Amino acid sequence: MLDRLDTVERLHEALISLERSRRREGELRAVEASRADVVRALALAQHRHETFDSLLEALREVLPFEEAAILVDAEDGTFRPVACTCAWLSALRLRSGPMLARVVEGEIVVAFDAGLIPEWRAQAADVRARSRSVIHMPLRAGEGAVLLVCTHAEAARFEQRHIELVKGIVPLAGQILQKLDLREVLTEREQERQAQLAMFNAVVDNIQAGVLVEDAERRVCAANEVLRAIFGGEVSAGNLVGTDAVALNAGFARLAASPEAFAARIERIVRERALVSGEEIRLANGRIVERDYVPVVTPAAGFIAHFWQYRDITARRNAEEQLRRQAYQDDLTGLPNRARFGEEVNAVLRNLRRHPDRRAAVLFIDLDRFKIVNDRLGHAMGDQLLLAFVDRLRRCVRETDVVARMGGDEFTVLLADVEAPGEEIHVARRILDSLRDPFTLGGEHWSITASIGVATCSSAHDSAEEVVRDADMAMYRAKASGKDCLRLFDQNLQEYVSRRMHLEQDLGKCVERRELRVHYQPIVELATGRLHGFEALVRWEHPTSGLILPDRFMPLAEETGHVVAIDRWVLETAATQLADWRARYPGASRLRLAVNVSRNNLTGGTYPDVVAGIIERTGLPPWCLALEINENVVMEDLSLARRTMGELRMIGAHVCIDDFGTGHSSLGMLTQLAPHVLKMDRTFLADLDTNRTHREIVRTVVALADKLGIGVVAEGVEAMAEREILIEDGCLMCQGELFSPPVDAEAAERIIADGAALTLRGQTRVVH
Repeated sequence: MLDRLDTVERLHEALISLERSRRREGELRAVEASRADVVRALALAQHRHETFDSLLEALREVLPFEEAAILVDAEDGTFRPVACTCAWLSALRLRSGPMLARVVEGEIVVAFDAGLIPEWRAQAADVRARSRSVIHMPLRAGEGAVLLVCTHAEAARFEQRHIELVKGIVPLAGQILQKLDLREVLTEREQERQAQLAMFNAVVDNIQAGVLVEDAERRVCAANEVLRAIFGGEVSAGNLVGTDAVALNAGFARLAASPEAFAARIERIVRERALVSGEEIRLANGRIVERDYVPVVTPAAGFIAHFWQYRDITARRNAEEQLRRQAYQDDLTGLPNRARFGEEVNAVLRNLRRHPDRRAAVLFIDLDRFKIVNDRLGHAMGDQLLLAFVDRLRRCVRETDVVARMGGDEFTVLLADVEAPGEEIHVARRILDSLRDPFTLGGEHWSITASIGVATCSSAHDSAEEVVRDADMAMYRAKASGKDCLRLFDQNLQEYVSRRMHLEQDLGKCVERRELRVHYQPIVELATGRLHGFEALVRWEHPTSGLILPDRFMPLAEETGHVVAIDRWVLETAATQLADWRARYPGASRLRLAVNVSRNNLTGGTYPDVVAGIIERTGLPPWCLALEINENVVMEDLSLARRTMGELRMIGAHVCIDDFGTGHSSLGMLTQLAPHVLKMDRTFLADLDTNRTHREIVRTVVALADKLGIGVVAEGVEAMAEREILIEDGCLMCQGELFSPPVDAEAAERIIADGAALTLRGQTRVVH
């Protein structure tokens, strides 16, 4: 009986064990199936975030957790969720502690009551309340650790089988995560490479030059549309990548003006791998291409590519050629200009140094009174005259001689090989003779002359500027000698030039050094000798040369521009002096002061403002000032003179035309200019008693001026006979040696203080 009971007991125990085994086997099969489901879900994930989401969803099916999260190491030293199954768990922050350190090192830690763990006690109350049971497992341990946290609100919720399931899943998840990380790294690198390649292609496409890149095996890596535009049909940028660069360069060579040289040069560059910059290539169609070459070398891989760059510089070269022509050629006549002429002369001077037995010369030609043609007929007719003159000039010289236009109406001729003594003089005379026949302009005949300076090139000349300067100086001497002639630069003229240079240097400082003086020549009534006013005349008290009269230094002042400062100083000084006389002498209140105005002061349009400023500073009534403009200056620019004289009249000043009768002006222009006074030049007075023509001119001028309400002053009256004829012809005013030469301020003041009429020099007073 006992044996039977024992057997039944053992059988019962065996059945129980068997049931337990069956149940355990089922659980293991369930765990294995669950693990297979998790692995399958992980394997299908393509990215880290997909892996995280798949893992959480798969574990929810097999583990009795309520919520779960995957945490990664944040920058502040905490582990924060990057994926979670609920919103409240996203607030989880696990800071460093003993438990967390174990998990990071690779251990799975199960907390059956998380409230006892320091890392969880630091969490918010709602997080602690919902996280009593917690499984901590590393999906990746060590640096860059990734942790899985599963939570349940009940304590001791997780069993050993759950832990075993996690142990089976974690390594697989870690491996998949590692593979995904590697895949993402490779993907990022490929994306970077593609981005760099796209950027490289964009740069190549936007370079304003033709680009060709060949790899080390001479295969085309890149080419752009500009390259196709330069070489035309030989290039199609869209299908070149990967093709043979040698064949492509052979196609380029066929387009070159010298194909063999082009091909040989390409091969040499490739072989030597030396930098090339700005190398010019001429194509058969006439275009010009500029080429650069750079061998591309990296520190890691060494030489990797040939970089070529081509630029079509045809337009630039054409523009440069055009600029060169403009820089060396006169636009109107097509002749060489000043710069080109200088180069030609310098070349001749160098040749003369090698062959001192040869001779050369330069002619400097200036057309006399050409500005009158421009003013009367207009610049278009003036240009026609210049072209007609150039035609005659060319016929006077040889084809080997150089004819140039220096500017305006100034021309030069270089006789590069003077064969016979005096040949340059004969050429200059031929030019003067060629002008004897008048030019036909606008249906009218115009006669014009020229002044010519001649300078022989010698070893004493260091540059073209010196030769041209000498010829220019000789031309000015010809002009001063009466025009329509030639003058040769010689030793006497050299001395004159030397004196002139020193005088020019001192002239620029004469105002600053207070070396100028104002002399005053009385303007009187012809019949009575009564003082009407003064003309202010400048003198230069040179420290070594003594008193210099204006006819010696004023032309130089006009050329150098110093005349502007001198004129204004004279006006300011004389006006201040007159204001002083008016304040001290009652008889001075009716006097008028005449002051000369140079052509330089008329340009710029500021002279009327200068006069107005001086009137304001001195307190003079505007009518006391009479501004004298030379007739030649008026005729050079009639519109400028008319405008300036009009502005001077508007401020109340008087305007005068000086040296009237010498500038070939017409009497009809007086109505346009409306001057207050005409000053007749001394030229008409010298033989007034014997020259009927001059007598008639004087009578006509005086009569016309009287009808127009214009005063007349006769200049340079020196003889009693002249005075009597002028009185008889109705002229009322004069100035000249017959009454008084120019005197200094003290002598002029004595005349004012005397208050009586001036006596005729050497005779008794006309009126007391």
